[in-house]
Amino acid sequence: MTTMPDQPMFDGVAARKISIPEWLPADARARIPQNGVVEVAMPRALRSVLHTKHWMIGGAWVENYRMVPEADAFPGKWRFEHAPHTREIIDTFTLPTTREIWMCGVEQSGKTNTLINCMSWCIDIDPANCYYLMPTQDASDRIISKKITPTLRATPQLRRYLSRKENDTTKKLISLNNGMSIFPAHAQSATSLATFAAKYVFGDEVDKYERMTGKEADPITLLHKRHRNYKNTYKAAFASTPNRDSGGYIYKGMMSCQQVNRQEVRCPHCGEWMFMDADHLDIPEGYSAQEIEDNPHTIGYVCHHCSVVWDEQDREAAIRAARWTAIKGADIKAPAKIGYHHKAYECLDVPLAEIAAAYTRQKNGSEADKVAWVNGYEAENYTEKHVEHDEDGILLLCDDRPALVMPSQPVAALLLTVDTQKDHFWYVLRAHGYGMEKENWLVSCGQLETFAAIEHMMLEREFLDKEGNPHRVAAVMIDTGGTSIEGQEQTRTYQVYDWARKFPGFVYAMKGAKRNAKPHRFENLDFFPNGKAIPGGLRLWHINTLYYKRELDRRLSGNTDGLGAFHLHSGYTAEQLSQIANGEKPANMLRQYAKHLTAECLDKTGIYVPINNRRHDLRDCEYMQIGLAEVLQVATWARPDVVKKVVKQQGHQHQQHTASNRPSWFSHRGR
Repeated sequence: MTTMPDQPMFDGVAARKISIPEWLPADARARIPQNGVVEVAMPRALRSVLHTKHWMIGGAWVENYRMVPEADAFPGKWRFEHAPHTREIIDTFTLPTTREIWMCGVEQSGKTNTLINCMSWCIDIDPANCYYLMPTQDASDRIISKKITPTLRATPQLRRYLSRKENDTTKKLISLNNGMSIFPAHAQSATSLATFAAKYVFGDEVDKYERMTGKEADPITLLHKRHRNYKNTYKAAFASTPNRDSGGYIYKGMMSCQQVNRQEVRCPHCGEWMFMDADHLDIPEGYSAQEIEDNPHTIGYVCHHCSVVWDEQDREAAIRAARWTAIKGADIKAPAKIGYHHKAYECLDVPLAEIAAAYTRQKNGSEADKVAWVNGYEAENYTEKHVEHDEDGILLLCDDRPALVMPSQPVAALLLTVDTQKDHFWYVLRAHGYGMEKENWLVSCGQLETFAAIEHMMLEREFLDKEGNPHRVAAVMIDTGGTSIEGQEQTRTYQVYDWARKFPGFVYAMKGAKRNAKPHRFENLDFFPNGKAIPGGLRLWHINTLYYKRELDRRLSGNTDGLGAFHLHSGYTAEQLSQIANGEKPANMLRQYAKHLTAECLDKTGIYVPINNRRHDLRDCEYMQIGLAEVLQVATWARPDVVKKVVKQQGHQHQQHTASNRPSWFSHRGR
């Protein structure tokens, strides 16, 4: 098909001259003039439909074609430098395998523009009906008149799809000449979410939707019904900042995705990667929120690895070098539903001083301050209250074993966890079973006075099961503490370090981290003069207290769904059980244990705090038990009788020792 310079017009429609195709029947060819050229009218809409489209990934399309209208903060050609984190989100949305995108982020993190960019790609590359959902009718009218329609008119690649009819670009409907219709909708009206099928659905400001739309289901459920005809090809994208009064749509929706990603930044000084958090904000001691706002230059951020304090320029460099890292579903190669969690720390438009002021204000501030911090900066759901455990409910987990006696079930490891105090130690001794069920049993708990007492328990004592088989401690995790001993300059921390160095690979020095990107990680503390870590030197394990305390609470509830079944012994010694059989009533030694395990609750910011300053040392020992079992990967250890049977069947008796995946030191502990 060729376009002639002097195009004639048929009723105002441009004509085209084309050569007669060879496949045309002879009788039709006979009616055509001898020059072999025929003029046909090609309406603009038809030319648009016949236009050959070249598939392009979303980010590249946006960078090449998207124009931002004048009313936006950065009008003109779209530049990812203003929102570098959105490129991968747009690319992922346009992948053939992607069905849903959930973006949970702080204000001004580019959420709306990301949705419009995705929709713009759909218009040009793969047009089909589309819904754009807003919380209210007023918000829906604004997004159409101030954002979507101006974007269509400002972007030449999209402007050609606009009809010349004025009623095709109203607040109720945008009809494009490529056959695509954009239906504005709002969460207050079930009618606006009904009638038409749509391949694409976009939900903006999700957490501001009303929970119900009349007698119908919630707005997102109604929106999902629109793409039933496209169950294998539809695409949906939802974005919002968490809101306290919502049903938790965006955060829950994001976390329920097959894969969840968070921005991991790179230190401009040491090149290491990290997830930013509030614990590493560098705030002058004693500064109030107002003082922070008045002196923003005094606020920095401490690198997790090299401890260099970043200024705003360093932070910007770290953010521009950031990458999305999967914190859930990393092993899924082509997830259909992908979540993106964007916190204030990684947002270029939110300065460090603003983050630090909000963090300081919520510490001792009102509930509104705490809500503002959790929703607006951490981009998480605000937890209003936490159900406290009942002491009697804890004691319901007791079985009939005497204290200090192992369970009759096969035990993979007997673990000892120790909480360090100023002049004594609290401990828990717990047996852990084989397999992913992670069943475990309390053997003993209480206080120890000295390091020598800990050594006696872990090196010399044996604990018998009901059949008389002996078991000894497999590994120890000890809290490094931080309290100075009266009359001494040395802190308890260094005493623990020095003691732990005596038992490499057997004693694990531990430090709790309230907000740690991973459940557990370690750092080397012993180095050669050249800076290389000493093999077998001391490692300090950072344990995510929030992560493991939440898991402990789940196990204490008794509702474990077969995973992590949590047992206590009877609360009596063998001698006391004999007294009970004779009608006596000795005191249950687990009453104090139950008090410790019910002594904490979650505050409004989602951090565990003591209830009325009650002691919770044994509770700390118990969450350390879960952490130590995961560090050792006890759930993956093979049962010796199973290994022996398999090895014998294979005829390789000499491989029996190496067939188990227990740690190499395990067999050396007298098993």
